[in-house]
Amino acid sequence: MTIDGKDIGTWGLTLSEGSLSEWLKLPKRKTADYNNWAESDGIEPDLSTVEWEETKIGLQFILQGSTMQEYAQNYRSLLSALSDKGAREISAYGLTRKLRMDQCTAYDRGNTYLEQGKGMGSIAVSLYEEEPEIYESVPDNGISLRGYYAINGYDLADFGIGGECEDEEILRYPGMKTPFTDGNEYDLSTMVTKHKDVKLSFWWMAETMDDFIRNRMALLWQLSRTGTLDLYIKSVGGTVAAYYTDCTSFEASIYAGGRVGARMTLSFTIPVVSWVDAGGTSMYRVLLDNDLGLLADENGNVIVFN
Repeated sequence: MTIDGKDIGTWGLTLSEGSLSEWLKLPKRKTADYNNWAESDGIEPDLSTVEWEETKIGLQFILQGSTMQEYAQNYRSLLSALSDKGAREISAYGLTRKLRMDQCTAYDRGNTYLEQGKGMGSIAVSLYEEEPEIYESVPDNGISLRGYYAINGYDLADFGIGGECEDEEILRYPGMKTPFTDGNEYDLSTMVTKHKDVKLSFWWMAETMDDFIRNRMALLWQLSRTGTLDLYIKSVGGTVAAYYTDCTSFEASIYAGGRVGARMTLSFTIPVVSWVDAGGTSMYRVLLDNDLGLLADENGNVIVFN
């Protein structure tokens, strides 16, 4: 790891592997403005621009010194470098980010070998990234398990990503908007659906950290496109228009041989549930559970037709 080009090892520091998940997690998109017309299905979002929430990142370090004086100096050097004016250019695991110091969140002096004059401890800091750096990139060195999810024409397997079974999440019918009312009676001549927010769970594998970082950037490039993205979902049997909103969970690990694995949950908003057609023969496609042959509403209740 380097801070403004300086290797932190020269300060007796080692980045803890516990920082990996925070470092690689995908950023959260700012909420898009939208119109929610009472007489129309779903919402009408403004997706002409993509803006990102400020990302808070926690990093943990192991701190050492061959003497107590060196230990104290290394401690001061790290905090001095991180708290300097402007943003720091920090590189780790093949990914460079521009961050500003927030605070020191934890410090443990740990084991001190006074009889030997040596010091060892740990320190945790939080930093902020105002905006992620995203540039055009294409996926490479993916996996062979294909056909479950795709984004803008790229099978997620191209990125090394596989999907968990999310039929229950996908197949639930969207809620209904409240009908017009004069305060006494509801006008039931028009019934329209709400938009749908879905959380999809994925696992992610890469042979090397370089492959993971490259495919991470390629995925971010697709998620950061203006307008809706084309999200293919096998459970739906087709492509839906959606946009990315957040990575709500992310856990990454490095395995023997340098392989990298992660599990994550991504949130998407589907402005209009277009696969529900109240006047067509395919109105129940998204609701059908192929195993149970049951239809369910937004609350998971089985729908019974008399």
